[in-house]
Amino acid sequence: MDYLQERVSTGDRFLDEHFPGWERKIDPKVLDMQDEEQCVLGLLFGDCSVALAQFDFSASQLTPLGFSALLEADFPRLSQLRKQLILERLSASEKGASPMASTAIDNPHQDERR
Repeated sequence: MDYLQERVSTGDRFLDEHFPGWERKIDPKVLDMQDEEQCVLGLLFGDCSVALAQFDFSASQLTPLGFSALLEADFPRLSQLRKQLILERLSASEKGASPMASTAIDNPHQDERR
């Protein structure tokens, strides 16, 4: 597993903990990790800056979670890794499997987004 895969994995565990089922809210066709509105956090919150405020994060905390990259050249691969993971999870859930059920907790913000 390379450093981008590790970061994406870390970020996915974070999302699983705070937003179970987050992958069902993301359209992989529009996902672009370099765009603040089309990245994972942008698609979940409307804009990445909203997510930063929600979690009291600084922009530098996004990179270790795989929500941003230090190198411009890493963004296409970061987007590809995220899309691949989302598609794998969606496929597993269609087959009745829950890939992260053991780590998911209730999302206190779920009712707010309905």
